[in-house]
Amino acid sequence: MTWTDEQWEAFCGLVEEGWPGEFDDESARSWRILLNDVTPLAASDALKRLLYSGRKFYPRPAVSDVLAEIRTDPSLPTFDEAWLLIERAIVRTQTPSGTFDSPSDMAKVHNDAVLAALESHHPAIRSFAERQGLDRLRTVQVDDSQWGEKTRRDLREAWERHLEAIDGREVAALASGRPDGLKQLDPLTSLGLKPPRQIEAA
Repeated sequence: MTWTDEQWEAFCGLVEEGWPGEFDDESARSWRILLNDVTPLAASDALKRLLYSGRKFYPRPAVSDVLAEIRTDPSLPTFDEAWLLIERAIVRTQTPSGTFDSPSDMAKVHNDAVLAALESHHPAIRSFAERQGLDRLRTVQVDDSQWGEKTRRDLREAWERHLEAIDGREVAALASGRPDGLKQLDPLTSLGLKPPRQIEAA
């Protein structure tokens, strides 16, 4: 994304009016380089959210504050919200009718239907369910009188690690300038453990 001069001047005007103090040319040049991959709308919306938040900056937010605010996802569910949606999907989703050669085949079809139902929610929920495995999640006893509290705590910690992994990969993708984000980011390649050609062939 390349800003036009008119768009950039308007954005600098918002920064100057939003917080006291001079926004000098040197700062503006640095900001423009660092925000070049961001759309003008996303950047200006982030500025407004920072203003609405009432947070104090001296003399004004750093460009890192703006970039972090751009990535803020208010729709990201809490663990309790995510788990409730996963539980409901597992219980309420019906297995599509058909003839199955084995119980495992029927379970796979049901799992696919559950994952499809989760697509209507935040993508982190479906990816968490896939990572944990629906066969496992179907059997966990979060309401068990003896072990339920520990089970829920373990799931909550797994959810938090899952979000941290997503966030870390997204940051790496954004910093590398990859337009497709996580779709193009392979952890093995980024660590130099597997050549890209092998991944593509696989």
